[in-house]
Amino acid sequence: MENYHHPFKSWGRYVLIAALVAAFTIDFFTEPANELVSDVLIAILAGSLIFNIFKEELPSPENSSFRWFGAGAILYLVLLEGSLLLEA
Repeated sequence: MENYHHPFKSWGRYVLIAALVAAFTIDFFTEPANELVSDVLIAILAGSLIFNIFKEELPSPENSSFRWFGAGAILYLVLLEGSLLLEA
């Protein structure tokens, strides 16, 4: 929101509200969509979120370090394995 403060304050929030009302209205007055349509829409949403995170939230390549990325990935794997062992 830091980079797009003015567009969000002026019209962006109204677009989000209109999308929410439209989605609720469509869901309320229509039959449930088939599973393929739902999966495609969720994939589009997930892809746009990942694209936005890569574009806006991650540090630039000169400010990032593979060492910290690797440490985070290894820590995540250890936590995941630990949670799987606790379930068994």
